[in-house]
Amino acid sequence: IYNAVNREVPEERYKNHTLDIWKKQGFSLIGIIGRLSEQKGVDIFLKAAAGLKEKGVRIKGIVIGDGELREELIHQSQALGMGEDVLFLGYQEHVSSLITQLDLIVMPSRWEGFPLLPLEAFAEKKTIVGSDIDGINEIIKDGENGRLVEKDNVEMFEKAVSELLSDVELRRKMEENGFEYYSRKFSYNKFIQQYLKLYKNMLKKREK
Repeated sequence: IYNAVNREVPEERYKNHTLDIWKKQGFSLIGIIGRLSEQKGVDIFLKAAAGLKEKGVRIKGIVIGDGELREELIHQSQALGMGEDVLFLGYQEHVSSLITQLDLIVMPSRWEGFPLLPLEAFAEKKTIVGSDIDGINEIIKDGENGRLVEKDNVEMFEKAVSELLSDVELRRKMEENGFEYYSRKFSYNKFIQQYLKLYKNMLKKREK
């Protein structure tokens, strides 16, 4: 039985004002969510965002989370010329409301267990570009509900993000597929149904 995500209803009061301004200015908002550690590959995200900016893509990076590499990553974004284009929001309790403001989520992790972030994104009809590693590739189906790329490959992350930003119809299709996949396999109702079925089967066996 897979873990489930109990969808939090997004609220306007938890949305970020700066993101609304950037959106109105025509920027694409790309987010990464998680602990600021070596595991999550935030450095890959920053390099890919800088590469896209150099190619003329109107992009803003949103970093949601905190961790031991925070200051190092802030310095990296400045060194890449992204100091004004990356917003470090720190830890946020109401992530769902922020997810709704993003155009795309990037998950360049170097290793994972069974991550819940893709499910949280799918629940808000957002898609993800993620590393093709165990855990992530169990949830993200390349070309169906997101894109999988080689771990630590900045150019591949750039290319996948650029493709999804430029092809809105493709991105919308993946978002719909992701939401359907979440609803069918990972919603809280599905989680409850599976456990009820398990308990009923156990009781039947005990009665025998």
